[in-house]
Amino acid sequence: RHSCCATRPSEDQPKATSKLAQNGNSTPNPFSLEPIDQPPDQIQAGIPLSSPYTLRVDLLRKFSSTGSLDRDRGRLMAVATLVAADSNASSTPLGPGFLTGPQLADTVHPTPSPGTLGEVSFPDLAILSVGTFRIRVTLLRMNITAHAGVIMPGLQGATSLVSFDSEPISVAGS
Repeated sequence: RHSCCATRPSEDQPKATSKLAQNGNSTPNPFSLEPIDQPPDQIQAGIPLSSPYTLRVDLLRKFSSTGSLDRDRGRLMAVATLVAADSNASSTPLGPGFLTGPQLADTVHPTPSPGTLGEVSFPDLAILSVGTFRIRVTLLRMNITAHAGVIMPGLQGATSLVSFDSEPISVAGS
């Protein structure tokens, strides 16, 4: 029922579900994504969503120190992409040009809620094609290598931590 990369709430599983880190180890991922509200289930192609798509970034376990929490928060960002949803509840990632908006990536903005690392938000998202889709938000940890305070080119990248797919959105022509 769920794609391999998505954490989705349902009646038979907890609302915030972790997935294993994709770096090959079996250490449970300490992060989860939870939508503050879902996008509408029906929209017109090319028309921006009526409100930003905002998700809460939660911690599933406590970090050993406040310093590591602050260090991780500064290295986390989320990216919104689009996946095609078919009748079998599977999802196929789509390339560029299907989802647009002024901001398809966001850093984690701190919130004062206990257990919540912060929020990510994607305003004015618009789906440009007709069909049934889900918005996938993926939390990334930026890998930045520095030596003596200098960022080393070529040694940067990101690790995918957890993803969340919205409920299906039916997109009609204008």
